[in-house]
Amino acid sequence: MNKNNTKLSTRALPSFIDYFNGIYGFATGIKDIMNMIFKTDTGGDLTLDEILKNQQLLNDISGKLDGVNGSLNDLIAQGNLNTELSKEILKIANEQNQVLNDVNNKLDAINTMLRVYLPKLTSMLSDVMKQNYALSLQIEYLSKQLQEISDKLDIINVNVLINSTLTEITPAYQRIKYVNEKFEELTFATETSSKVKKDGSPADILDELTELTELAKSVTKNDVDGFEFYLNTFHDVMVGNNLFGRSALKTASELITKENVKTSGSEVGNVYNFLIVLTALQAKAFLTLTTCRKLLGLADIDYTSIMNEHLNKEKEEFRVNILPTLSNTFSNPNYAKVKGSDEDAKMIVEAKPGHALIGFEISNDSITVLKVYEAKLKQNYQVDKDSLSEVIYGDMDKLLCPDQSEQIYYTNNIVFPNEYVITKIDFTKKMKTLRYEVTANFYDSSTGEIDLNKKKVESSEAEYRTLSANDDGVYMPLGVISETFLTPINGFGLQADENSRLITLTCKSYLRELLLATDLSNKETKLIVPPSGFISNIVENGSIEEDNLEPWKANNKNAYVDHTGGVNGTKALYVHKDGGISQFIGDKLKPKTEYVIQYTVKGKPSIHLKDENTGYIHYEDTNNNLEDYQTINKRFTTGTDLKGVYLILKSQNGDEAWGDNFIILEISPSEKLLSPELINTNNWTSTGSTNISGNTLTLYQGGRGILKQNLQLDSFSTYRVYFSVSGDANVRIRNSREVLFEKRYMSGAKDVSEMFTTKFEKDNFYIELSQGNNLYGGPIVHFYDVSIK
Repeated sequence: MNKNNTKLSTRALPSFIDYFNGIYGFATGIKDIMNMIFKTDTGGDLTLDEILKNQQLLNDISGKLDGVNGSLNDLIAQGNLNTELSKEILKIANEQNQVLNDVNNKLDAINTMLRVYLPKLTSMLSDVMKQNYALSLQIEYLSKQLQEISDKLDIINVNVLINSTLTEITPAYQRIKYVNEKFEELTFATETSSKVKKDGSPADILDELTELTELAKSVTKNDVDGFEFYLNTFHDVMVGNNLFGRSALKTASELITKENVKTSGSEVGNVYNFLIVLTALQAKAFLTLTTCRKLLGLADIDYTSIMNEHLNKEKEEFRVNILPTLSNTFSNPNYAKVKGSDEDAKMIVEAKPGHALIGFEISNDSITVLKVYEAKLKQNYQVDKDSLSEVIYGDMDKLLCPDQSEQIYYTNNIVFPNEYVITKIDFTKKMKTLRYEVTANFYDSSTGEIDLNKKKVESSEAEYRTLSANDDGVYMPLGVISETFLTPINGFGLQADENSRLITLTCKSYLRELLLATDLSNKETKLIVPPSGFISNIVENGSIEEDNLEPWKANNKNAYVDHTGGVNGTKALYVHKDGGISQFIGDKLKPKTEYVIQYTVKGKPSIHLKDENTGYIHYEDTNNNLEDYQTINKRFTTGTDLKGVYLILKSQNGDEAWGDNFIILEISPSEKLLSPELINTNNWTSTGSTNISGNTLTLYQGGRGILKQNLQLDSFSTYRVYFSVSGDANVRIRNSREVLFEKRYMSGAKDVSEMFTTKFEKDNFYIELSQGNNLYGGPIVHFYDVSIK
């Protein structure tokens, strides 16, 4: 492009903004056209909008036209229409027509250029906005980590180098961030104005363009304090090309790995997060710089090559010097104090065949639920986004936490070999003891296939911790328990701290392997962050934030969307009098299935899940009277016929009511563990004087009787023995090596419940019942309802 050619003609208009000469050249072309038409000097520094708004200039033009008309009118009024006068009239008329035609032609040319040039300009800005929007979404989601690091600087005692390195990068970061945001704001205003005023004068949008060009001049200014200087400084600090020879990535990694900077995701994920935020910020800055130069008609500079060189060096710094030092283990970021249950329970968390478990989330809003994310895998440990799904499990608090008593936790940290991905976790709570068994399947990273037949199974071992519920419970894990970017896992473990009463879930991810295999290529890798909210919600537009009400239906004018009356000023459903709003969900519900329903309401709402065909109500809530918004969480179980079921919001007695954030989720509750009975009344063997009659066992006085039964017990498992006894009796449970349980009941006992734990693998376990003083044969003893589970 020849930056000295400032003239613009309609015949040479190119197809893309790259070849335009900029706003200043365009304005100069308009100025020259004005001079040709009216022989009037508009001044060398006037821009287009100033020309069209210059009242003195317009008055001068109008005066010239009025002068032509005035001369003609005078001649007619004098009545002196002779031949000479006729010639003069014809001359004047021709002059008038020529001037008017010339004016019209030139103004048409101006208008044509405006209508061709400005749409192309705004089209370019629109394309830039789309790229900026994608980068902005990424930065908006991930830059919280950068802010958190910055916040921690004041409270973490780190060395001078760390403080100095991040302090050095801060001014450049702030300058780049400001320019990017300002450019995006002005671009949006220009593009929006162009769309709104497309039927009016094209010159109207130049008000917005003026401020944009002023920013462009500032951004492209070439001096030691210019925008490019800060971009280069930013890059130098990122890779350690500074006074300290230390990169900001190294600084950030050390800060993130501090124990008191607790976030979800592993060290690998969080530091890579930091890298993505800053590289995205730079990419956006180079896009801004390139666009500003094009707007001003300045010579092209290959910023793409410069940007790629910068980003490649930063990725190399991360890959070589940072990544090997980071852990890829993550755990829950938060805890909630709860009281659970002392009942036996079982929960099986299992991915669909061919899928892998890739993340978890525990929430504690009225109802404690566990969200489990699963998906198919692609090559190099990547997640197939299209297959991502979630399963909701209820009663996680009852499984993990005791109510009144102590609970034993087996705490084996299970890690499978590389090329195995976890597909199933089986939790079992029995006799107030929690165990887990983990299954992993072989994964071929070159094809992305999971082998359903090749698997490994590991379970918790003998090491355990005991937590007491005390009066207020224990602390269960809470929040997102996944990698920063959803990734398959090959490690799982549970930790229990007896002093703090904290229960922690930990996992080990393949994110490091993914990043190395894909060469940190975010574009190709399609990294996926944990979903916000519930992706399995069967209520469409549950947050009422879509552009229209669909698929909700209002029955009359007394039911509509309140655009500012929702939670925090957002949209919400509003009903009063006889108004009602409903959504058909019968085709999404399953019969005889448990669901959790959640909604946020205010006023006097009436919520129903009602079959409009039969009138059957599957769920109702009609007792709320709320001055402020409150979130309601409840469970319900569907009936058999769901063909006509609607979710309905109405008001009680015609009062006002608002509703927002509607969620209905299928829930998989923890199963009550029905332990098999291990005592068989037909398998007792006896010595001495005894009798077996159904569930009553008798040892006769002086008979030195003993009743014995072999047991099929698992190793490292907890069981409970139940019975009632009258008389002086002794109960012993053991194997060939040692006694597991033994107790004498000298005066008998009713409804005994005693717990014992096995150790060795199926090693000749048995139970033995005898009289308390069996050496000489004691008085008669009766055992009733002996049971082991």
